Amino acid sequence: MNLELLDILDSAFKFSLWFFLGVLLLFLLISRARLVRHAIKTEDSSRVEKLNPAFSQPRIVYRSVVTALVLSFLAAGIYLFGPVPGLDNMVNNRNWQLTPLRVTAISWDRLYEGFTLEGEVWNQTDEDLEGVTAVISVVGSYDELLDSLEVQVKPAPLYSGEPGTFQVRYEKNSPFIKGYRLGFSDIEGKPLLHTSGFDK
Repeated sequence: MNLELLDILDSAFKFSLWFFLGVLLLFLLISRARLVRHAIKTEDSSRVEKLNPAFSQPRIVYRSVVTALVLSFLAAGIYLFGPVPGLDNMVNNRNWQLTPLRVTAISWDRLYEGFTLEGEVWNQTDEDLEGVTAVISVVGSYDELLDSLEVQVKPAPLYSGEPGTFQVRYEKNSPFIKGYRLGFSDIEGKPLLHTSGFDK
């Protein structure tokens, strides 16, 4: 999960939590106001309970909590997926909209000889991309660059709004490998920006 997605989820969680607390407090205050209003009208406590079904305090709290939870989930859904202008969410994220490629799947397996890597990437642009290449930088124990290899993303060209796949098997420098970095380049060798997460 990439940092952009984590930031959006974190913001949505905080928003829904504050929304839940606000709605819960509002409903408790409304229920208390109803009790006070009915208590003023009559001094007969049994009549107060009859006129106001929410007289039972556990019932008041339970109903308020459930209502606040439902509304906070709806608020979180709107925050994440609602096309609200100026809100940085799954729909409006500017970086995601400007990024040509989105990595939607990655799987790797560490071997005694090295590692294997395969993934899926989507073309988010309105045009077909020629010669898209996955550039894998092999990183050593001290974050030094051990090796770099390139593999063609198939199919070529990578059609607009369509996925492509790549896979590689690396069998060098095995004892010194710490990990890898993934990048992409176009047919001219220029870097292509990419992000991770859901498809467009």
